[in-house]
Amino acid sequence: MAASRAISVSYSNENNAYSIAPTPSSGALVATLPHDMRAAADAIWSKFEGRTAKQLELVSTILFVADEEEIELTGPDMTERVKALKPKYSISEIRTAQAELSSIST
Repeated sequence: MAASRAISVSYSNENNAYSIAPTPSSGALVATLPHDMRAAADAIWSKFEGRTAKQLELVSTILFVADEEEIELTGPDMTERVKALKPKYSISEIRTAQAELSSIST
């Protein structure tokens, strides 16, 4: 998508992280998707817009583990498994991401 100029990636020295955001042309890209995929794309943008690349990495790891290893999204087993896979994240960061995902997955 970056090649299509539908997203903007920028680095913040203050946060020491990359952020990813849609550009004005992202709407044109979404319009090329099949109708049933447009609502899903809009939902993803609205839920994850403004997150840093690091935050998105954590979220994607949690979702991957939940799907592939069939571990409960908000349980302690998930926290421990993600910590083992991605030790750079604190337990607090993992639990916060778990809670956010739980609140938007319903």
